[in-house]
Amino acid sequence: MGSSLVPVPNLVDMVWEDRPARPASKLKVLTTKTTGRTHSEKIQQLRQDLEKKGVAGFVVSGLDEVAWLFNLRGSDVHCNPIFFSYAIVTPEYVKLYLQEKSVSQDVIDHLGPEVILRPYETLFDDLRDLAPILQANKQRFLLGTRTNLALAVALGKGNSIEARSPVTDAKAIKNDAELEGMRQCHLRDSAALISYFAWLEEQLANGVEVDEADGAARLEQFRA
Repeated sequence: MGSSLVPVPNLVDMVWEDRPARPASKLKVLTTKTTGRTHSEKIQQLRQDLEKKGVAGFVVSGLDEVAWLFNLRGSDVHCNPIFFSYAIVTPEYVKLYLQEKSVSQDVIDHLGPEVILRPYETLFDDLRDLAPILQANKQRFLLGTRTNLALAVALGKGNSIEARSPVTDAKAIKNDAELEGMRQCHLRDSAALISYFAWLEEQLANGVEVDEADGAARLEQFRA
């Protein structure tokens, strides 16, 4: 009785004085041969989805969703082709928040003039600047169900709604190029597995003892 939850700053950030720098890998641009669709086409679809939902914009916070939406890949997170980022998509503009070290001229050329590049650290300030505008126009932003609370707090009370991300649904429906990419990936992995099984059979036939760690390490070599 009489208790309520209140947001607080990240306490770990407040005491972690010697925190190492955030990884910032150089981004790789994917062509439509791999993706099947340009980022402009994906953004247009997203805008149509937002119009149907009656919202003023969407904060793309899932790293996999940002990578998919803009046809970019990185390596900021070990064993994942993603990079630290956010994006804001509205009917009027698209802002992509990236670490400066990650951006090359190829990335700038790929994104073109329709995508406004912003420093990664400025997202929350931009959301706070949006709050009074949304309030005045009686509009709301969409936040995905996996979005952290800090984004909703920055947008201000009553200025956002929470729902399943439309990007999650869009990237789940694979086009022909993506389907073919998955087939080719599985063919390459099958070849690696066959090579591994042949190696393993040879070792066992020659009386070599192969423990689980040795086998896993050799399989990783074949797959690499």
